Amino acid sequence: MSQSSLPAQRPQEDALAIFLDRLHQVLDTDCAGREHDWVEAVEDALARLEAALQQHQAAAWHPEGPLAEIDQTRPTLVRKADELRNDYEDLARQLPALREQVRRAAEAIRLDGGDIAALRQQVEQLLAGLQEKREAEMKLVLDSVNTDIGAGD
Repeated sequence: MSQSSLPAQRPQEDALAIFLDRLHQVLDTDCAGREHDWVEAVEDALARLEAALQQHQAAAWHPEGPLAEIDQTRPTLVRKADELRNDYEDLARQLPALREQVRRAAEAIRLDGGDIAALRQQVEQLLAGLQEKREAEMKLVLDSVNTDIGAGD
């Protein structure tokens, strides 16, 4: 990996972590009496998370990105990287639909209160899935690096 590619990739990685944390904070907020504001905050956090995820995916699989460094001679690692890529793509496809549900929930809240608990649960499931994939990505990169380091022993 060239030194010049590191600064360009680091902000995307940080953006994903930042917006995952932001969504988590919004979900943890007590919304009693402020449901409409809470839904708007969730919608904003999801929009920012969606953009950060797109940037992260582009950087992760860029020829000089962290997943490009996966040891290509190890079929297990290559398969895991491909599975991770597919999982990220699935989660990225879920975000627009979830954002639409949030928009509908905002309208329902204006009309009759809506179901905040169900919406919160759906967003929490997406958040958990993204966090799980981030951890899997970090483990995959570490497994590949550790294999390279141990290869000469």
